[in-house]
Amino acid sequence: MKLATFREAGVTRIGVVEGEGREIVDLAQAAPDLPREMIAFLEAGPPARERAAQAAESGHDRRADLRLLHAIG
Repeated sequence: MKLATFREAGVTRIGVVEGEGREIVDLAQAAPDLPREMIAFLEAGPPARERAAQAAESGHDRRADLRLLHAIG
């Protein structure tokens, strides 16, 4: 799973990169219970990553026209 920080409408968010890097699942929308900043997300450990993977598999809120800031994974 590849995670990304992206900007949309002036707001920085985190998401899961899908579709060979062409789409991002916005975790603020797909899994609002998860932290919204990358460091806090990473500190939440394996349960957060598992929840993010589940959100990405749901196909919820895939976005393609975003400004990608950073990607890890």
